[in-house]
Amino acid sequence: MSAALFAAGLGDVIRVCYLNAGYRFLSETTRPVPVIMASHNPFSIEIFRHHRNAKNFILYDLAHKYEEFFNAGCFNLSPAIHPTALCLRS
Repeated sequence: MSAALFAAGLGDVIRVCYLNAGYRFLSETTRPVPVIMASHNPFSIEIFRHHRNAKNFILYDLAHKYEEFFNAGCFNLSPAIHPTALCLRS
């Protein structure tokens, strides 16, 4: 299973969408795909919530908690997700 991880501010999320094929994949997918948003900007998730293919997204909004969990060692992407992530931290 692939997942899309976006861990950046709103501007960086938009930039990453145009720099790799992850956003194109999300636009064309016909199966549910986890989209993990870890951004300090509370409106970053709106890019995917209102996407024309949003019915195929499983949205996870970690907000500012991502860094907190990551630094504490409490949050770890499963091996099934991390190696196949489509959009990584910029």
